[in-house]
Amino acid sequence: MTYRYILDLIDDGLIRKGKVLDLGCGPGTAATLLSSLGFDVEAVDILDQQIYSANDSGTVSFIKSDIRSFPIKKGSYDFIHARNVLHFLSKDEIRETIRRMYAGLKPKGVLYFNVSGDKDGWKEKSKNVTFLTDEEVALYVENPIKKGNKPVHSKVIRFGFGTTMRGAYKYTHTISYTVVR
Repeated sequence: MTYRYILDLIDDGLIRKGKVLDLGCGPGTAATLLSSLGFDVEAVDILDQQIYSANDSGTVSFIKSDIRSFPIKKGSYDFIHARNVLHFLSKDEIRETIRRMYAGLKPKGVLYFNVSGDKDGWKEKSKNVTFLTDEEVALYVENPIKKGNKPVHSKVIRFGFGTTMRGAYKYTHTISYTVVR
């Protein structure tokens, strides 16, 4: 299951039922899963077709917006999820979005996001994706987290292979973070 980590965070007692923000929700798979488990979910995506295809469930509040300008209200969310979306931003936008997401958490709220590492096999063909070196991960991702002694619950570096919907098969390099406020 693609979103097994969400179920693990719930089972571990890190994510408590409440208000969720799913940034870059795509077809709404994570948002729909969380809603089915009793969470109050706001799901944001920039593309109309993503929002409309997900909106069939009727159980999630879908919002068409660019995550760079979406107003994240301070202290409003128990869980903020931003999987496979930050790599579409510039390095400075990644840093600012992480800062805004963290500020949007309630006390003991959880933030989950990932970025793409520079060893990714898609790098040479992906013109609109930001791939970060280890040094850039420290500067643009970890420094905003560490500022104010934010505890990183976990950092997982994944190397492996992935496929696209068209069946392309390439080496992947992602770095995922779970941060507790």
